[in-house]
Amino acid sequence: MTWAGFVLAGGHSTRMGRDKAGLAFRGQPLALWVARQVEASAGNVTLVGGEHRDWGIPVLPDAAAGIGPLGGLVAALRSTTAAWNLILACDMPGINVPLLQELMAFSEQMGKSAVVPVHPGGRLEPLCAAYHRGVLPVAEQALANREFSMQKLLSKLDLTLWPITREADFINANTPAEWAAAGGDLG
Repeated sequence: MTWAGFVLAGGHSTRMGRDKAGLAFRGQPLALWVARQVEASAGNVTLVGGEHRDWGIPVLPDAAAGIGPLGGLVAALRSTTAAWNLILACDMPGINVPLLQELMAFSEQMGKSAVVPVHPGGRLEPLCAAYHRGVLPVAEQALANREFSMQKLLSKLDLTLWPITREADFINANTPAEWAAAGGDLG
């Protein structure tokens, strides 16, 4: 089955106080490290947003700037020819190839419009998920209606929840404290 991989890196990083995508992680910018995990899993990767980056991988502008991840999701789904698409945030240092490959295999078996990891407490992880390209009309309608919430979008999709078994794989480094807890150093 054909897959495409996308890493969303167009945010403002306001809670971190500095550009999350460029944080040093394992000898490279965090977003590039995440992109390499996605590329190794899906066979390709495109950075969405972060047009100022020059890391040797394709870059795609957000569908609409400043609205959050929905703009990145719409841009990714507009550009893809793949049936299934890995969509990840750039701030997930715990992501790894075996986990992404497991998510991909599970998605292919489910036949739904999206497969979204769910934490034991019920919180969804829409920015480390698999989206079928058929989600595009629903995502574009949300964009047109100015309904930018990813959670609201998910409520409109025929999705399958994928239980998270290792919380450490799904750490989001949104604040300096979360970054430090993930083993990062702000220097």
